[in-house]
Amino acid sequence: VVHVFGRRPNPDGDDATDMRAHVVKWIPAVVMTAYTYIVEGEDAESLGLGWDGPKAFVKRVVAGMVVMLGANVVLEPLHERLGAEQMQSEMAEFTEASVLERLFIALTAGVTEELLFRGYALERIESETGSRLVAAASSTAAFVLAHKSDTWSWGSLVLIAQPATLITTIYLRSRGLLAAMTVHARNDAVG
Repeated sequence: VVHVFGRRPNPDGDDATDMRAHVVKWIPAVVMTAYTYIVEGEDAESLGLGWDGPKAFVKRVVAGMVVMLGANVVLEPLHERLGAEQMQSEMAEFTEASVLERLFIALTAGVTEELLFRGYALERIESETGSRLVAAASSTAAFVLAHKSDTWSWGSLVLIAQPATLITTIYLRSRGLLAAMTVHARNDAVG
């Protein structure tokens, strides 16, 4: 039985996957969104959440997935040298999760991380500094460093920086946060 919002029993008797840690990741995104509306008096578009139709959305998502796939193919030899095997072992909890759990984890990461690091941080840093480059570099660095934990090693952060930089670039070109969220979630779900 899968308990999406609790601990998943592990048949091997090892520690179970604690899905609550992923549920908690929604709290900062919700608080930041409320802050944007209530304190800043800004709307969803100030977070990159504009909508200019399904055609533009699909075009951005397809372009983003093509860019991510192309970069992964081109950079695969570099990934191997940088320790992709270590990162794969660090992903064991994710790969052992059920399909429903993986989708929830990927959706959580795609929505909450893009909202916090691209939609809020990048937009606010650019507004304050007037520099897209400073905003992109700062928000991407913050995104990568936020992944340093018991799960991810310093070597894995180098590998995380590649898709983070690409998604930042995709977002900057389109200002379509929903597409960035979708590309991020898809990348996390299937690699």
